[in-house]
Parts: sequence; C-alpha cells; structure tokens
Amino acid sequence: MGQPYFVQYRLGGNLIDNPTERQDTSIQVQFDEGTQGSIETSQLTFVNEAYTIIKDTIQSGLVTEGLPLTITIQESEESTEVFNGYLDFSTLEDLTGSEPKFLASIVEQNGLTNLSESLEGITFALLEAKGFITSSDYQEVKYLIEKQVALLEQAFLALSIFLMIKEIAEASFRLSQQIAIISSILASSITGQVGALIYATASALFEVAYIAIMGAALLDLIQQFIENLISFEREFQGIKYKTALEKIFSYLGYTFVSPIPEIDTYVYLPSKAEGRADKGIPFDSDFGFVANEFVSMVLDMFRAEIFVVNNEVQLRAKKDPFFQSQSTFQLPDVLEQPFSLNINEIKESRFISFQDDISDAYTVSNWKGTSFVVTTLPITQNIPKNNLIKGLEETRFPVALGNRKEDLSVLEEALNAFFKAANFALSALGASNITNTIQARKGMLIISQPFFNVPKVLNMQGNRLAQNSREGLSARYLWENYLNYDSFIEDNFKRQRKVFEGIEIPFSYSDYKKVKENSYFITSNGKRGKFTSLEWIIEADRAEASFWVEDVYTRNLQEKTTEVS
Repeated sequence: MGQPYFVQYRLGGNLIDNPTERQDTSIQVQFDEGTQGSIETSQLTFVNEAYTIIKDTIQSGLVTEGLPLTITIQESEESTEVFNGYLDFSTLEDLTGSEPKFLASIVEQNGLTNLSESLEGITFALLEAKGFITSSDYQEVKYLIEKQVALLEQAFLALSIFLMIKEIAEASFRLSQQIAIISSILASSITGQVGALIYATASALFEVAYIAIMGAALLDLIQQFIENLISFEREFQGIKYKTALEKIFSYLGYTFVSPIPEIDTYVYLPSKAEGRADKGIPFDSDFGFVANEFVSMVLDMFRAEIFVVNNEVQLRAKKDPFFQSQSTFQLPDVLEQPFSLNINEIKESRFISFQDDISDAYTVSNWKGTSFVVTTLPITQNIPKNNLIKGLEETRFPVALGNRKEDLSVLEEALNAFFKAANFALSALGASNITNTIQARKGMLIISQPFFNVPKVLNMQGNRLAQNSREGLSARYLWENYLNYDSFIEDNFKRQRKVFEGIEIPFSYSDYKKVKENSYFITSNGKRGKFTSLEWIIEADRAEASFWVEDVYTRNLQEKTTEVS
C-alpha cells in the first residue's frame, strides 16, 4: 500500500531533521486493561539541528525539565499531531563518534504513564501548603462516642462516685471542725495557743486542697458516667472523594469529571489522634496521604480507570458502556490466527474486604459489609483433581467502614419523651419550646473512643451517615455494582475471551486516530474486542497487535457468595 502521508518532527518548537531511525520509528501503545493507551516509543537518535538544540539545553542547565517534542503527520492538506511530549534527559546518551549524535527516549506529555508518575510525588500536605486544599473543602461529620461499656464497669463507676461523694462530705465535715477550732482560738487570748492555731490552720488548708482535688476527680467520674449513658455531640472533619480528586488533578493542571455517583457521597475520614489537629485530609501515616495511593484506592473500589481528554481527567467504571459505544474501529479479518482462552483468569475465590480497627470496637462488633467472598465452581465436574479453576484474588481496601447510630438508648428515649412532654406543657402556657436534639442524634457516626488508627470511608448525606448506609457502601455492594466486571458469569458470560498475541494487521494513519484514545473494536462478525498493546510503524501501513475478543466458551460455571456478618 502506498504511503499517502509524511512525518515531521519538532524539538523545542523547531523543525528538525528526522531521527536516523525514521523508517523504523514506531509508536507503541500499551493499553493492558485500560481503554486509553499509554504511548511509548523506541529510542530515537538525534543529529544535526536536533543535536545542537539538545547540547544548548544541557549547557543552560535546564535538564530537569523535558524538552518539548512533537510528531506531526501530514496527510494531503490535513496535518495532525500524533505525539505531543518531551525528550527525557534522564535517558540521554551521547554517542558522538564520527558524527555528533544523541540517543534518548521520548515521553508523552498528557499520557497516562506521565500522569501516574506525577501522582507519586504529590501529598495532601503539599496540596494544603500550596493552597489547593483549605478548611472550606472539608466535610463535617457529626459523631458520638458511645463506649461499649459492660454493666460491671458502669457499676464500679457508680460505686466510685458514691465513695467520692461520701469522702468529700466527710472532708467537708472535718474542714468545718477545723474552722470552728480556729474561730474559737481567735475569739480567746492566743497566748500559749500559737502552735494550736498554726496546726488548725494547716489542717484546714489541707482539707480545702483535698476537697478541691477530690471534686475535680469526681467531676471527671460523673462526666464519664454520664457519657457512658448519653454521649455529647461532636464534629470531625473529612473530605469527599470527589473534592479530593478534583484538588489532586487541579494541582496537575487538569479538571476532573466522573459519572460515578458514589464519588460525590463517599467521604474519607482520616485517622484521629490526641494532640493532633482535626483536618479533613489524610495524615502522613494514613493510606491515601500520597496522591497515587488515594487515586489507586478509588480505582480499586469502583473497578475504574482513568483517561485524559485534552486537559480533562475522566474516571469511569469499566462496566460503563461509554467506552464501547464510542468505538469506531473494525478489526481486519485476522481471527484465524492462533489464540488462547483466558481460563487462567478465572479465580476460584475472590475476597473483597475493608480493614478492621481494634481502636474502634464498632468496626469489629458490626462486621456486616466488611468482607465478601465470591466462589466460582464448575456445575458439572468429572474428575475433581483435574479442576483448572484455582487461585485467590484479593481486593483489600485500606480503610474501615463507619458505623451509623440507628437507635436511641433507653435513657435517650426517656429524655426524648421528657422533652416532648415539657414542650407540650410550655406550649399550653404560651412559653417558648425547649430545643430537643435527642432525635437528631440518629444517623451520626458512632465510635467507641475519641481517637482511632485506621481512616474510614463513610456513605454520607449532609453531615450524617446516609440511611441504610451499609446498603450503599459495603463489600457486597461494590461487588454487585462494580467489581463483578471480573465475573465469568455476569452479563451473559462476557468476561470469557479469546486472546491473540503479536498479530500483524493492516494499520494506517486513519486507523491510529481511531484506536489511540479508544482500544475497543468490533470484529467483522460483530463481536466485541479490545487491544491490549499495539506497535505501529509510523512510516508503514502495518502494526503488530495483541488483543482479545469476547467469546463464550463455557456455561458450566456457577458462583456462590458469602457475606460474613
């Protein structure tokens, strides 16, 4: 096939002679599981004007920033940029011998690889320091400390309070006696009674100090006793998934969008420790403190992927039909080539779990939703020892689930009834009502003590957990709505595939424009497939591709699920 286009290279904005490998220069697009490819190229050798531009840049000391490089294809009167990136000085080799030349790799500027590497250097502390995140970005979380107190512990507290009150009463009586003695001495002649006066005064001061100390301790005990019965309302600061992602990508110069609705209701609540400021962003010991950790957690939770369109980062679930609906490439008729089946991707067990946290007893006592197991088995099995379905795949989220206050305690119900009765009486008398905040306690986050070690993820509605919070945030929920993309049974067995490796296909510049941003395709017989990698020789009409095509090869499968509660 004749070549209807030619290639131009620009380095630092200047048109340069084509690299010496121009006839073999290829663009390697690595898709793996992603829809949008990560573009890589073979190393290029730069000579003549390009050599001079690179040398001048080195001498200027600006080697910590990639030198802009573009590759443009001219087809008839149409000129299209197929590569926009930079020369990577960290890969530069000076091969000057008989002629001056440099060898270097080039990196796509808005590519996924470059984006991923950039995320590794960003922390939430940096975003805060640079002003990208402020306290106005935090999400308020109302919470209550409700200790899981044993009856015996509460009885000991009550006994301690009784004994302290008794001791304070006795100390007060002794103090009154000392005061009476001092008054008696002062009322009479003090001759010969100086020692007695000093002793009585010292005793009285001791009793005053003793009563003060015992009083403070008694207040603490009473407060603890009351809090065990009915805790005080407090606030933590967290941050919405959506807000955190918007700030991360804004720092890199992108806007962020996602159609996943949970991203706008799930809130990350960092760990809390005594003496540490209550901020809504991850602490440095929390998973998610580094931006690539946070983004990775979100991608895992929704079985999602990221792709970049111009200056916009989009995050979509792999189950989203948007990708397939936008595909325009039809694979040439090459399916007679050798292939394999992806049986090795069927896992006998898939284990999905959130983390527990021994510093918050509720994450252990209320286990429902924390873990979920999916087991894939053959329906009919002739020789069990020959079973090919093996292996375990784990998806562990490094955050704990929050617990919602669902019911009022007996004392809270009594107080609620009291407020209602009091307000009825006040209304009858024409007086203002007393504000009843008891009922509003429902829906708040409950924790067993003031501080906890593992960050939490909360399904929020306003500043409280959503009603039936675990129905919309649990290991089961995420499997049934997102993670079952990996099921070999769901959606009419669509995860079953024929796999093709290293297949040479006819491939033109117009094909490249279709495939670069969307690796899905349709075969000539209407089946859906996807490239996993592709290498296009720029100045040739061919490419070497690896891909899969959906193909149901067994219905002899069943799935069993287990939710530990």
